[in-house]
Amino acid sequence: MITFACKTVDIKDVIRCSFNLSKTEYSLLTHFVKVDEKKTVAQLSDELNLERSTVQKAIQKLQDKDLIKRHQINIAGGGYRFIYAVEDKEALRTRLEIIVAQWYKNVQISLKDW
Repeated sequence: MITFACKTVDIKDVIRCSFNLSKTEYSLLTHFVKVDEKKTVAQLSDELNLERSTVQKAIQKLQDKDLIKRHQINIAGGGYRFIYAVEDKEALRTRLEIIVAQWYKNVQISLKDW
């Protein structure tokens, strides 16, 4: 928790707002960061107790925002499957720090104009 003037802000809200994430997208991203493993949609669906289609939609949005990456695994007997992961947690953290720093800078500018 972060205390800001008259309100307490949860870091979850800072992350969700910074990356413009839905609750499901946030849950998936947090899961990836915590487990630090590549996962299939089926695995994520089971582990987070979410519908497959919900996971697929959220994963697509996380990919569009360049927060996770998709990798193709070729199956020995033919075919393939996709697995997903956060590529670089530090880079993700740095991106978040830049967004928050820009927000802080904008607040400073607004205060000068006030």
